[in-house]
Amino acid sequence: MTAGADHTAFALLLLGLSFAVTGTLWNSGIALGASALVPMIAGRRSAQRLLDAGAGVLLLAIAVPILGQR
Repeated sequence: MTAGADHTAFALLLLGLSFAVTGTLWNSGIALGASALVPMIAGRRSAQRLLDAGAGVLLLAIAVPILGQR
């Protein structure tokens, strides 16, 4: 968008609407996929440990650069 262009409010509204719709569809797909995986993972202790380890690695990957900034 260029400064002073016509219909900038409409363009921003359309951009926000497309963002909201795309985000809703994407998050709904993630939720449906996760709910389909729950029965396969629910009784398996090894799968739960693997998910816990993956979450821990992800949190460390986020925290280490933040702590390194000090």
